[in-house]
Amino acid sequence: MLYDTHAHLNDPILIQELDNYIESAKQNGVSLINNVGYDLESSLRAVRIARENPNCYAIIGIHPHDANQWNAETEVVFRELLDNKITNKIIGIGEIGFDLHFDDRHSDEVQMQAFIGQMQLAYEYDLPVSIHSRDASDITEHALISLKNQGNFRKEKIGVFHCYSYDVEYALKMKKHGFLFGFDGPVTFKNGADKREVVSALDLEDILLETDCPYMAPEPYRGRTNQPAFLTEIAKKVAEIKEVSYEKIAEITTDNGKKLFDLEKYN
Repeated sequence: MLYDTHAHLNDPILIQELDNYIESAKQNGVSLINNVGYDLESSLRAVRIARENPNCYAIIGIHPHDANQWNAETEVVFRELLDNKITNKIIGIGEIGFDLHFDDRHSDEVQMQAFIGQMQLAYEYDLPVSIHSRDASDITEHALISLKNQGNFRKEKIGVFHCYSYDVEYALKMKKHGFLFGFDGPVTFKNGADKREVVSALDLEDILLETDCPYMAPEPYRGRTNQPAFLTEIAKKVAEIKEVSYEKIAEITTDNGKKLFDLEKYN
């Protein structure tokens, strides 16, 4: 059994054929799927998909690209959903964080406000976070350390760095703060040596598998619309890097996801 810990079946590209994608995932051994929000509407769709599909769970949040959507009204909607988090199968807050890659990005201040507000929700509702951090290692670390010093961190594992894109040194630093690391299609790419180096350096217990579909399909599907069924290729590559069996990768990474997202509460 594989666990796709970060998917976007709530994306308009995929939702029209939702049932087909879920069935294809099952046929390929992907039995658990987290659908992750990136704005208000996608978060609501993630909850709906989770409630209607027994193998799906929801993570709700405002992506840094849409950081200006974080306001009092959005917070009210999120709190209403989180007050019934078990029924709504909301297992985390995300994807949240910082993205300084694009010139037309929201300001650091707007992204910081959205991040701090949603981290506070995660702390209040005792949920892990899914962090998006691109070209923003310093500001991400600063925000996390500030929150930790204020006591606004969960006592257990804090969350996951989704689609991890930094080096080994940063990963080991974030591991000490209570984070796991999600790996997806780029770990299979020819130019993905840096991702493979991080996978090699981490313990298996630090690793989650994810597709981030519909984006970044792994080899040999690169260039196609990504889907949870393609998680098998990422698992194969991680097994190759770690020099262990595919079955062991499936077992350990699935167990890592179940523990981080506390799935026993929802079953």
